[in-house]
Amino acid sequence: MGLLLSRFALLMGGTTAGDGGGGTPGVGVQFDAAKASAGHTLSNDDRTLINTSGGSDYRNWVPATKRIPGNYPAPVYWEFEANPAGPSQFNGYHGVVSQAQLDDPGFTYDSNNNPVYLGSLGYRGAGSIWGNDANNLGSYPAYGAGDIVMIGFDPASGGMWVGLNGTWSNDPETAGPNESSTAAGGDFWPVGQGREPDEGGTLRSLTSQFSYPVPNRFIALGEGLGIEDGVAAQVFEAWAEIGGGTDLSVAGIEAWHEVGGGLATASVASHELWIEKDTI
Repeated sequence: MGLLLSRFALLMGGTTAGDGGGGTPGVGVQFDAAKASAGHTLSNDDRTLINTSGGSDYRNWVPATKRIPGNYPAPVYWEFEANPAGPSQFNGYHGVVSQAQLDDPGFTYDSNNNPVYLGSLGYRGAGSIWGNDANNLGSYPAYGAGDIVMIGFDPASGGMWVGLNGTWSNDPETAGPNESSTAAGGDFWPVGQGREPDEGGTLRSLTSQFSYPVPNRFIALGEGLGIEDGVAAQVFEAWAEIGGGTDLSVAGIEAWHEVGGGLATASVASHELWIEKDTI
């Protein structure tokens, strides 16, 4: 089913705008300018966030424009480049914020509360992961100016893996997550924060932007399914029920559309290219 979903993903236009992964073509996932408080400045197609005027201990944060649905059929990977002009050790967080925290007026992005409540998970520059209910969940390598933070996240299990400059704390291919969210199965948003002056950095969500390889079975955040609410899983359950099987051939997908499967297909060449790509 995993390869089937991956084939379907590109078929449906892998980086279309919409929840469930994806991002602006050629740019990837961006920070949400509409939720950037005055102390943060966005640049670089809104992929870069810096504390330019928020002052010290500025606890507001900025979510990305794309959520990671709880029913997303694969874990995702992305990187965060800490501002090269920032301090040698950051005080702020990068990670995922839960839908519950984003929606709660007392804890949301402009409430002066860090993104570590109600199931959120934040990798802090000082060298720790905080989250769930603002708990210090564990100690990890500290990071600062110019470092590349690696994030792997599985919304279904709530598990988050962290790495730094090419070295994972727990290898996502062989070990369990570093920490887990109490909001597993809910929706999440990648989040950035410049807690101190010049803190912040650049969100990298496309393979072409990465410094390090995407772990096996993970999908690059900006090259995800691009389908509203992970609907691919439900679509192909229906496809299997009508006898479509698990081998998504060009002929098969054309047959799917013939029986009313909907959604415009890409070219046959695109189908064949994706079918040749081993994503498992």
